[in-house]
Parts: sequence; C-alpha cells; structure tokens
Amino acid sequence: MAPVFSSVSTLHCLTVSLAHGGAGTALGDAGAYDCAWFPTFFVTEAVLDAAMPRLFQAVGPGGWLVLGRMAPPPDPLAQAASTLRTIRSSGAEFDTKHLIATLETGGCTAVRVLPCQGPVPLEYVIDQRPTA
Repeated sequence: MAPVFSSVSTLHCLTVSLAHGGAGTALGDAGAYDCAWFPTFFVTEAVLDAAMPRLFQAVGPGGWLVLGRMAPPPDPLAQAASTLRTIRSSGAEFDTKHLIATLETGGCTAVRVLPCQGPVPLEYVIDQRPTA
C-alpha cells in the first residue's frame, strides 16, 4: 500500500496537545494545516465533540484528518484491562463506527480505517477534506 500522504510535498501538520490547551484553544488560521492528528484515546467524548469543529476548520481543502484509536485486544480479559487503563487515565474508548460517524458528520465522504501496523495496536480512522 502506498503512503497515505505521498502527494503532500510540504506537510504542515497539527498535533493536538492537551498539555498546551488542546481541544479548547484556537488552532490558528482556518485552513492553515495539511493534516490534523488527534489521538482520541486521551480524551473524553465531550472533549472529542468540542475538538472536531476546530479540527475541521484548521485543516484546509484536500487536507487530512487522522483520528487515532487503540484497537482492542481480542482477549476479553485483556480488552477489559485496556478499557480500564484508558478510563483511569481520563480517556474514553471510541469504537471505529463512532469515529467514522464523527468524521462524516463534519463533511468527510470517504472515511477509511487503516489497519494496525507493527507492535502497537494503533488504528487510524482517516479522511481527506473535500477540495471544493
């Protein structure tokens, strides 16, 4: 599979940092970024809901929105332990369908899920903003 961002020559990427105000702060000029990476496993649903309009505004036409989520382990006990760790760390578990719907609500039309790569069970729910 070809790299997702291969057509971007100079990538201006936004990583939402909760340590610096995160989802509740202004993200700069509208359309200023080519990509926004948002690790959803660190936030609650209220924070995700507050962040999405800002992310949609910050990413310009043709830019990428990338929502990261920890894919649950197949073992039910390991899955329960993973959920507990996430919630204990003030985060929330979002399933893939919820994140797809979140992007579609913002106007994304070709949302896709990239499978986990490597040892970290990180899954990416992505879409490219419409160009027009």
